[in-house]
Amino acid sequence: MLVAWLFHHFGFSMEIWALVAWITLSFSPMRFEITAKMKTLRDFFLVIFFIVLWSQMWFIHDMNHIWTIIILSLFILIWNPLIVIILMWRMWYDARSWFMAWLTVAQISEFSIILVALWISTWHLSNEILWIVVTIWLITIVGSTYMIMYSEKLYKIFKKQLKKFEKKIDKKLFETKEQKEWEIIVFGCHRMWWDLLKYTNKIKQDLMIIDYNPMTVKDLQEKNYNAMYWDLQDAEFLDELDMNNTKMIISTVPDFEANALLIKTVKEHKKIDPIIITTSHQISETLELYEMWSTYVVTPYFLWWHYISKLIQEHWTKKHKFIKEANIHKNSIKENN
Repeated sequence: MLVAWLFHHFGFSMEIWALVAWITLSFSPMRFEITAKMKTLRDFFLVIFFIVLWSQMWFIHDMNHIWTIIILSLFILIWNPLIVIILMWRMWYDARSWFMAWLTVAQISEFSIILVALWISTWHLSNEILWIVVTIWLITIVGSTYMIMYSEKLYKIFKKQLKKFEKKIDKKLFETKEQKEWEIIVFGCHRMWWDLLKYTNKIKQDLMIIDYNPMTVKDLQEKNYNAMYWDLQDAEFLDELDMNNTKMIISTVPDFEANALLIKTVKEHKKIDPIIITTSHQISETLELYEMWSTYVVTPYFLWWHYISKLIQEHWTKKHKFIKEANIHKNSIKENN
């Protein structure tokens, strides 16, 4: 507050320098204590901010800028995330991946309001510009929220059109060294699976890893692992996948719909009865996956604390034992990165 007042006294923006002061404090060793003390005050003024903002929105009754607002809102919702799509397209991601990423960035942030307010105070622009930006902010926030909620349905509607723009992926990513029936199939080379790869040398030849990140697949193939590019949520691929000799299926993907589709496909395959290990971050989804036929559901938070409980039981207050475990943990993380 002192920094904000000081710079305001010399004719600079109070808001921007208050933000700079807060960012500076965020690097302080006392940042957690500061945040805890300020949380109630922050939430209070946040509510005040929205109330004041809403009370001054006279432009709702003014239709002069309605087309400007509509056009700019559509621009933000549709064209603003174009840079994300281009980057993901260049990185060989499939249409579904960059479509979902597009929906998450289809809005402007509250920083836009701060910047416009600064421009108005500095360059003496009309207040109408601020209210146009505020309206666009509200429309895009609400619009993108519903787009994310119904993302799967939207993708199904536009799937055929989106597939036309997919980048043709190197055929090597779809192939393996030799076509065979795999005893163990892993969907998604997630971080926790990278940690398990070091223990898979004995079963390396009977293991197939399927991932939707082309760079990950390429990396695995270079390390002589059997890896293939595909998306777990592609029902057609699951139907075509040869699982006649499969004894274990592991999914490190925490997406409930994807795991449900996988379990459903395996259940319909009457020739096999494999061990199915899935992943979930939600308790309700974990229980539902168990009911659906999952042999074991990996719930990271519970497993972590289960592991910590075992460490405490085994080592109690022997600090050097915990340090030894921590060093193993750190080395494993460094290897994975």
